[in-house]
Amino acid sequence: MSKENKIDRQRCTLCMQCVEVCKHEALRKTGMEMTAEEVVRVAEEDMIFYRTSGGGVTISGGEPLMQPDFVAEVFRLCKRKAIPTALDTSGFAKPEDVEKVLKYVDLVLLDIKHMDPVEHNKWTGVSNELVLKNAELMAKKREVRISLPLVKGVNDSERNLEETVEFARSLGIKAVDIEPLHKLAEQKYKFLGLESPFGDLEKISDEEAEAVREKLASYRLETTIGRAF
Repeated sequence: MSKENKIDRQRCTLCMQCVEVCKHEALRKTGMEMTAEEVVRVAEEDMIFYRTSGGGVTISGGEPLMQPDFVAEVFRLCKRKAIPTALDTSGFAKPEDVEKVLKYVDLVLLDIKHMDPVEHNKWTGVSNELVLKNAELMAKKREVRISLPLVKGVNDSERNLEETVEFARSLGIKAVDIEPLHKLAEQKYKFLGLESPFGDLEKISDEEAEAVREKLASYRLETTIGRAF
């Protein structure tokens, strides 16, 4: 495919005008716009499960803190209905936006991708300074579980794992959920005519992931591969 065709394909896919004119419904839009009240009404339909299993409403993304007012309002309404709330975030947000949402959060699921600011910038495009600052803010006010997106050759070194543990313990955080890299979205990028961001990154084997879990557990941290809730 030529560069020009790639651009045209991206534009067509993003504008989605072809959805309305396709007689055979080859493409379909998904998702909808909802108010905070509408979101909570849907969440209320599962109220029986929250009461019996200890579940609740988790807002993730994308990055939920890019819409702090909306997320805060959803969580506020959830608390009025006695629905437990969890924020799944990268932590890369303005501290004032974090504060706004934290008022109505029971649990924070916080990504800590890399402890080294240079390496963090290399792989994510931003320093981890703001993330670590917000982690301190969150841990002072709410229960926090660290999510460690585990990528072979990127953040699975002994040094990074030990620094992650040290950071967690310094904030009183007692749980780390290991999230091994998967490439489930790789085909979607190809369908959109986009280059996959996964490149030559290798998947962590089950044995390697378990070795990391055992190492973190040896520091008396609660550890899971995936999430235990």
